[in-house]
Amino acid sequence: MTCINTLQSAPIIAAPMAAPMAALLGLGLLLAGPAQAQRGLGDAEGIVRQGTPTTTKAMAGRVVAVEDAPCAMTTGRASVGAHLILDTDDGTRINLHLGPVAAVPDLLDAVTPGTRIETETFRTEAMPADAAIARTVQVGDLTFELRDAALRPRWRIGASGRGAGMGGGMGMGSGMGPGRGMGAAPGSQPRDGTGMGPCGW
Repeated sequence: MTCINTLQSAPIIAAPMAAPMAALLGLGLLLAGPAQAQRGLGDAEGIVRQGTPTTTKAMAGRVVAVEDAPCAMTTGRASVGAHLILDTDDGTRINLHLGPVAAVPDLLDAVTPGTRIETETFRTEAMPADAAIARTVQVGDLTFELRDAALRPRWRIGASGRGAGMGGGMGMGSGMGPGRGMGAAPGSQPRDGTGMGPCGW
């Protein structure tokens, strides 16, 4: 797809205050970009960039609720995150962070309250005790790998065994099999439910 920029260049302002104002505006934009990209649970950067050794933990249980919630403190640029509220087999209730809503439509389509899942999870020290981040989620015979072995997000989400959603990037993707790639897709719109706190991806 070819993108055409239809914006016209703005005229240069030749006023005495134009240069200092432009410098201040430029500085503000430089500072705003990293702040937007680096929000986290009290950390300036994500867990992968920190290089902090992190172990994973297997969990299994039944989904109590599927929630899309604003994630004002995520380290990434996505503002709406997908969560599963999970009653685990050991009797605890966990807020399972999946990733940006737009990145996981196939997984969200596969789970409803009452669905049994198995998941490999990890945590950071800044997260609440009842929260975890999903690396993989298994629903029946479908396995969704959300993050690789180094915990880097794989926002080209697909279920193994279904050929789903292997698009090439956020916003677009050619799609392999019946998957929807990475654009705004059915299942990525906000769902019922309230937020469960900040996201940790």
